[in-house]
Amino acid sequence: MDPNPELESSPEYYIRQIIQLIGDNPDREGLKGTPDRVLRSWSELYKGYQVDPVEQMTFFDFDDGEKY
Repeated sequence: MDPNPELESSPEYYIRQIIQLIGDNPDREGLKGTPDRVLRSWSELYKGYQVDPVEQMTFFDFDDGEKY
């Protein structure tokens, strides 16, 4: 791969580099869409970090005034 500063700023570039480092060809037919698939899976995996857990909780008021 030729060095290209604009290309090297993309996450796809680094995923392609990882594929090369493990000894495979990122341009072969079965791997052509892999960088995009990896990014989409990471986005799904880590989307919870963007959620405020307090907004996801349900609070209950009990007779003693405490919230749980």
